Amino acid sequence: MQLLTEAKRLHRCAAGGWPVMIREQRLLCRWVMGLLLTSLAALPAWARSWQVTSIERSGVPVSKVKVDFVAPGDSKQVTALLLPRSTLPEGATLGVPEGVTLVLESSNGQRVRNQKAPARLVLLKTGPEGESYKVLAGRWLFKVFNRLDFFNVQADTVHAQTQGTEFLAELNPGAAEARYLVTQGSLLVRHPGLVQVVRDDGTLGDTEIQITTRLVAGDPEGRFALTPVDYLARFGSYAEAQTFFEARHDAAVRDGDSAGAFNMLMALGDVQLSLARAEDARVTFERAAASQEAAPPRGDEAYWRAVLQGRLGRAALLANRFDDAVRHFSASIQQHRALPSREGEHSVEEEGTNLARAYQASGLYGCATRMAQATLEQLRQHYRGANHPAFAELNAIMGDAAFEQGKFAAALTQHEQALEILQRLRSPLRRGDGLIYHEEIVAALNAVGEDESGLGRFAQAMERHQQARKITRTIFTEPHLLDADTFSSLGWMSFRNGQGTDAIAAYDRALAVLQQLPSDALRKGRVQRRRGQALLLASRPAVAGEAFDASLRHLLTLFPSAPHPELAAAWRGLAEARRAVGDTDGSDEAARTARELETAVARREQQCPA
Repeated sequence: MQLLTEAKRLHRCAAGGWPVMIREQRLLCRWVMGLLLTSLAALPAWARSWQVTSIERSGVPVSKVKVDFVAPGDSKQVTALLLPRSTLPEGATLGVPEGVTLVLESSNGQRVRNQKAPARLVLLKTGPEGESYKVLAGRWLFKVFNRLDFFNVQADTVHAQTQGTEFLAELNPGAAEARYLVTQGSLLVRHPGLVQVVRDDGTLGDTEIQITTRLVAGDPEGRFALTPVDYLARFGSYAEAQTFFEARHDAAVRDGDSAGAFNMLMALGDVQLSLARAEDARVTFERAAASQEAAPPRGDEAYWRAVLQGRLGRAALLANRFDDAVRHFSASIQQHRALPSREGEHSVEEEGTNLARAYQASGLYGCATRMAQATLEQLRQHYRGANHPAFAELNAIMGDAAFEQGKFAAALTQHEQALEILQRLRSPLRRGDGLIYHEEIVAALNAVGEDESGLGRFAQAMERHQQARKITRTIFTEPHLLDADTFSSLGWMSFRNGQGTDAIAAYDRALAVLQQLPSDALRKGRVQRRRGQALLLASRPAVAGEAFDASLRHLLTLFPSAPHPELAAAWRGLAEARRAVGDTDGSDEAARTARELETAVARREQQCPA
């Protein structure tokens, strides 16, 4: 705070802030400048700071220079006077004018120098664990003398791999391009890009993957786009995409490039996840784990083990193997917590979001809510104003849990927050095949609509479901899971409105869509249970019993031994249907099974570590 105050005073002095500067005011200005520069230079060696070691103008050493300066936590730019040994704090932004060259040395002993001016740099972080910078303009030379946990440029886009690395980083905002040239040692450059694959149903699937490129001394200058590339590759089928990544994996293995081979497996696994090929993704990520264990040590093995646990969790969640998903996500969180955090990454919070979703899918609604709330508090420390998609996901998880517990007003509050965040952050993106709406918005619209139906607000519910249906038809020309979800939501709306026949028709449409798609036992089981309730409402208990039996057959493939609220609800419905047709013994047996499941679910909730 003192630095910020003095910087503002210095700016006023340097700009001639008083109309007429009497002798005392000139002396005061000199005192302020001296105080600022002396206090900066006098910081102890262990402080998180950078010291100016030399200043040149047009190649000639000079004793002082004026630069643009933005203090940490401030947005106002001031003019500051730098001398040799002046100290710059963590979080400061430095603007170097044309013709001037500065050399800075961090408290770790690493050096940075601008080679082209004007140049602009944010001094993000320095400390025993590592350093981080953000190049805003110009060309900067970085010299890494000491081995650190991380040495990053552009929030971990560029990672210096070895002690003794020396490299140039240049940003060209006009061309939306960053350039890196390694003169000693090696760098890993992680850059995002989209790949597009034609799905089996003919629709297009986009996946953003991280491609990692290693640059070593002697390589040509590497040029990378500042934003995800549309497209790194396009594939006419999954088989074509698989062949592409496998070929590059095999080439990397032949070249002895273990890092390249690992990266290709990670990219292939991410594509498989995006195409809902859960088992393929699991196998690929297990191959990646095995290849990493067999490769020579690189120093980041523990980090990637934690990442792989998270990827395996996502594959398990996609395959409806919820207990496995909980196990993998929990392991990922534990392993990430044991590691130094990477600049620009919040992996614990990301996996916390995934773990909350896995708990919710497992039917542990209280546990899911607690995990989501805890993760939300952690995220608020990193992102202001809910400016991250994870806020939407966490609100959706809490909304889903509240809905399943019959708390429709609480669910509506959470789901509306999720929808607002998604509509703000997930605006339509223009891709090569036209305007694509994010599928998460469809799910959020249907969730809000179901909450409205639960509260008896049917006109509002219908409006939400119509919006969801319109967006789905914009994206997909063939039947899709989103169609089934919307029909199921419309069935719920009719059921809550006392319109049993309309509800049955909507559920039948949902089942017809699901029959055309890869098996989804959880969705089928849920729709059949809801259909059974609608059949009871329509006074058709015999057919309702068949629907509840079908629901149980689907659900028991997922939960043969683990208790789940969906199972309990299906047994409850079956008990009611049997009672309505006079099967008292069968009804009592079904009701007893439902009570046992509900007790077991409550016991699991108590044992949940969240």
